[in-house]
Amino acid sequence: MQDGPSSPEPATEELLHALMAGELPVEQRGVLLERLRDDPTARETYGAVIEMEAMLHHEFPRMAEFREPAPLVRRPQRGVVSPVTGKRGKSRTMAGWGIAAAFLLSVAVWWGLRPAPAPVLVEGYGEWSWLDAAGRKHPLEVGQTLGRNGALLTEGAGSFAKLRFADKSTVMLSGEGELKVPGEKSKRLVLRNGNLEVEMTPQPAGRPAYVETATARVEVVGTRFSVDATSSSTTVAVTSGKVRFKRLADGDTVDIPQERMATATLDARSGLETRTFSTAPVSWRAVPPQGGYFTAQPFRAGGTSAQPIIHHGVMFRQDGERVFDGMVELGEKSRLRVKFRVADPRAQVRIFLHCRDGKGGFAGNREVKFRASSLPEDATGWRVYEGDIAGIGILSPANGAGISGTRLANLSISVLDAGDLLQISEAEIRD
Repeated sequence: MQDGPSSPEPATEELLHALMAGELPVEQRGVLLERLRDDPTARETYGAVIEMEAMLHHEFPRMAEFREPAPLVRRPQRGVVSPVTGKRGKSRTMAGWGIAAAFLLSVAVWWGLRPAPAPVLVEGYGEWSWLDAAGRKHPLEVGQTLGRNGALLTEGAGSFAKLRFADKSTVMLSGEGELKVPGEKSKRLVLRNGNLEVEMTPQPAGRPAYVETATARVEVVGTRFSVDATSSSTTVAVTSGKVRFKRLADGDTVDIPQERMATATLDARSGLETRTFSTAPVSWRAVPPQGGYFTAQPFRAGGTSAQPIIHHGVMFRQDGERVFDGMVELGEKSRLRVKFRVADPRAQVRIFLHCRDGKGGFAGNREVKFRASSLPEDATGWRVYEGDIAGIGILSPANGAGISGTRLANLSISVLDAGDLLQISEAEIRD
């Protein structure tokens, strides 16, 4: 003899109405809690039912006997058999509301203790990946939600990856960076190295966001700021709002207001102080010792640590506490001049510029490529590239269309083949 067809699972709103009536069996409460935990649609229904039930019970008690059910939710009427309990519906009792309140309180406690939704990768350039808790790398696609308790990696001086949280807060990691995103309720980001640009929406009272590095901790309620971190130094620049900055070496703390910055190192002999954004020079020149030249060295221009893209060239950059100052401030009339030579005139030369705004934020990558033979050489083989920086193609998105006011964070001149023997005798930026 075959069993009859199994009864369909009761709808979420039916479970909720049975709960309100004090008629939901204990085993069904577990089913309801699982749905509220796992299904966003169930949580929306939960909110709608609670709102309607509160209105019927408290605001319109006389209408509760004959009110037609709303289109979104259904509740068992008087004299109608409930598909959840098999009993006829009856009016809500104070006991029923007490049971419902206790259950929903447990839901609320669980809801308050749940981990914050993981962020989503919304934009990127270059090479990035996800490092899980076991140390395994995984590829990431734009639009993909990050895992829990792992780290976002960006590899290569010009790489960046931008994350968006459920509350619309965003963070952008750039350079050779590693950002750990723990699965906690409050946003607690651990920046092991690299540059992090943060735009944080106002956070709930008593639940600030944190950015931690090897040397400092930044507490923020809602603001925009940038962090640059190495193993021995952390610099924070605040564009809007205010953050609390703590040096871990001694616990010294300072509030950094808008348009100010501060640096924490492992040296705690002097007090932690803020300073104004510094100005960068409008011209820059790198010249080796008389009669010498800079020789190309291998460096990773992209790829992953397992499969790196290696270029051979010379890189100029601003490091240390003055990393936000930049090498030089750029303008619409800024021109770049590079004097170089190669062993093979067929070599393709790549000039790459990584820019930031005056407050440490990412301001775009620019790149130009050309054959060495496209430029004339002198009697000793030296060639000169010269051009307007504003005319160099934007390789990845920039904060604004113009170049005025941005600062050059690093400049590299490179070739693909070590055998091209690239040499640089002069590099210059001027108006």
